Amino acid sequence: MKQLLDKEILKVLKEETKLLHDIVDKSSGADKIISHTISVQEFTKLLEKNYLAYSHIEANICCFKQENLVKQVYFLPRISNWVLKDLKKISFSLLTKNTSIFLNNKFEALGAIYVTEGSLLGGLVLGKHLTECNQLSNTTTLEFYKFDKDRLMRWEKFRKHMTQSQFSAEERNQIVQGAKKTFKAFIKYFK
Repeated sequence: MKQLLDKEILKVLKEETKLLHDIVDKSSGADKIISHTISVQEFTKLLEKNYLAYSHIEANICCFKQENLVKQVYFLPRISNWVLKDLKKISFSLLTKNTSIFLNNKFEALGAIYVTEGSLLGGLVLGKHLTECNQLSNTTTLEFYKFDKDRLMRWEKFRKHMTQSQFSAEERNQIVQGAKKTFKAFIKYFK
């Protein structure tokens, strides 16, 4: 545990969740965006899965949004709202959201925010590739994948908050567990 305390929490999160992060990347369909081979149908499915995952995860984070540590980095608008706007532009049918609670406390919520805000940055990178996907050329401007400096500032604010906060070994462990639970939630939706 001493080793955990000696490292910056964001470095610990990155190291401890690397395997799960890689699994999410491989199962999400991002590779088809990067290779510019994604079809409209595949992209619609990807948006549906993202919407279900983000709405479920954000509902969990929302349970702890009044906790001081979470309140400072609980950002609006919610990422799921951007994904929903994109779904409505392409083709949208009503999706059944999962409302089960899997986060247990504010520290796990911070771990979930680490994953969702990091994923938002990944969406910005994928957005550059989407413009080169010929099969999506008729797709109008997307919300989730569009570049916006405010979205970069969300990550910067979160990063600063986490590096300036002091966490005990148990709190750090709970943050890591929250991030792992969140990556596993994404994996479940992407299967």
